[in-house]
Amino acid sequence: MSRGRRYEKEGKLNIKKVIAVAIAFAVIIMFIVGIKTLLSTDATEKISKSTSFYNLYDNGKWGVIDENGKIVIEAKNDEVITIPNYKKDIFILTENVDYDNSTYKTRVINSKNEELFTEYDEVNVIENSDSNNNLWYEQDVLKVKKDNLWGLINLSGEEILPIEYEDIYALEGVRNSLIIKKNNKVGLSDNKGSVIIEPEYKEIRGIESDYKNGYIVISQAGNYGKIDFDKSIILGAEYKDVKPLTSKTVFVVKENKKYNLINSNKEVLLSQNVDDAQQISGENVVVKINNKFGVINTSGNEIIKPEYQYLEYTSLDQIIIKKDNKFGIMKQSGEIIIPLEYDKITYNKNANLIICEKKNNEEGIIYSSSLANSVEGIITGINYEQQLIKVEKNGEVHYYNFSLDEKTSECNKKGSYHLAEDMNIFYYSK
Repeated sequence: MSRGRRYEKEGKLNIKKVIAVAIAFAVIIMFIVGIKTLLSTDATEKISKSTSFYNLYDNGKWGVIDENGKIVIEAKNDEVITIPNYKKDIFILTENVDYDNSTYKTRVINSKNEELFTEYDEVNVIENSDSNNNLWYEQDVLKVKKDNLWGLINLSGEEILPIEYEDIYALEGVRNSLIIKKNNKVGLSDNKGSVIIEPEYKEIRGIESDYKNGYIVISQAGNYGKIDFDKSIILGAEYKDVKPLTSKTVFVVKENKKYNLINSNKEVLLSQNVDDAQQISGENVVVKINNKFGVINTSGNEIIKPEYQYLEYTSLDQIIIKKDNKFGIMKQSGEIIIPLEYDKITYNKNANLIICEKKNNEEGIIYSSSLANSVEGIITGINYEQQLIKVEKNGEVHYYNFSLDEKTSECNKKGSYHLAEDMNIFYYSK
């Protein structure tokens, strides 16, 4: 058993409780009826290695069910049971919660109710989320506490990072990237416990959501640099700013109160009086000049006149633009391919979707990145592991994969499982 306080970077116990209640209501309203009778079976029966596990909600309590409808852990727990990996026979119970003092106990068990990892004072998943608050757990890794210090183990219980850190938490929005804190300085580890950046910096930032893009590091003196995931120091921490752009060959840095475009040899490719730089796409750089966005290339030529309130490439020839407070999409030639009539357009790179929204919860349009497929409605949940999106349209709920092929008929057929939001919680329908 372990007892502790929810720490700032991860636990969110109160939020977890609220989400659990919200899902419970959804389950009650939509499908769950007499689940105990329907699914009762011997929880001690041997579990297949290919079995998947999902949360089970019944009569105000939480348990675990497998993909065959077998109850693995009876629904007796007040809190949602954490499943670090839905293919692994490992479950974390949160017990004896004291919300007034923000304390709790955790206990790790398997399907045979055997306690695991008892040598540690505390065991927790590492939570992460994207800019749309879609939650996930960092894969195949747990953070463990002993004598008030933290380390990492894998799901087999092997210690992969020594227990010597003041804190360990996810780099927000970036998978496979864990901040490690020591002597009040931060570094970075991957999910296998390999230290990518030694803990000697004031701050570490991701470059978009892909760890392969590398990281921006900020020194104790407040200077910026760039380090790649393979531990290579691309730019030493010597600049007033380094823009978090995805290019591996050109970088936008701030020196002497203005931004320059340089290569990995620190040679200046162009020097423009730009206020900011937001993105590099091929040889084109999205820049901000006099509070308007446009595009210049690495030779210093103007590609798109700086006249937009917002500008973002989704591909080499497809650009989200904002003008007169409305969003649309155009080609680099200036041809408008989605009219400037939306209140917001966002590109979800992880799902490869373009989401067009209107105010007052009015239904918008979801496009595949090529704009070849589209669906009308509002996205209300994304499950990245299952590659499913939940869409509400005309008051009805539909499910689609990331190619926008509808999966609702498969999810809602008799005797099947149903995705509840984006939390890896499924429930069974008669």
